[in-house]
Amino acid sequence: MHAKTQSHHPFATNNICLIGLMGSGKSTLGPPLAERLGYHFVDLDAEISRSMGSSVRDIFEQLGEDKFRAEERKQLRSYCQMEKQVIACGGGVVVTTDNLECLRRQVTIYLSATPETLAQRIGTGKERPLLKGAVSVAQRLATILKEREPLYHDCARITLHTEGRDPRSLIDELIPLLPQEILIRKQ
Repeated sequence: MHAKTQSHHPFATNNICLIGLMGSGKSTLGPPLAERLGYHFVDLDAEISRSMGSSVRDIFEQLGEDKFRAEERKQLRSYCQMEKQVIACGGGVVVTTDNLECLRRQVTIYLSATPETLAQRIGTGKERPLLKGAVSVAQRLATILKEREPLYHDCARITLHTEGRDPRSLIDELIPLLPQEILIRKQ
């Protein structure tokens, strides 16, 4: 009997994955960071919406979180096999064990902010599935952060605090912290 092997592409290691709760600045910081490095920017939630033909909110409501997470896993793995990507991941990307493995092999950057700041940035959060029905957006975000923050720290090489910071100053702070192989490949 012959053993069956699955072929897959190895993960690239020069990608940058931005993680953090909703409102932490992943989609805001990602495009200018990608431009500065000469990388391609990917908004993972937008790619999931495109591939499934529906908004994230509708996917959660109509198909459920499990279907969303399965597509998120597929999309993350696909982009992490490419080279020179800045990937803005959804806030819950870390709740899937397979995603943690993938994120640990990338240059993963945790963008952090307090729940109060995040709540100010996202407003009522009506379109956000995990905030649906929340009496206090800041309290709900604090609960989610308590669950996810250990996972963010587990797979992040770098943590950037985004409180009161503009994208340019964050990028200026981040560039010297990036592994040398990314900076060398940029040139």
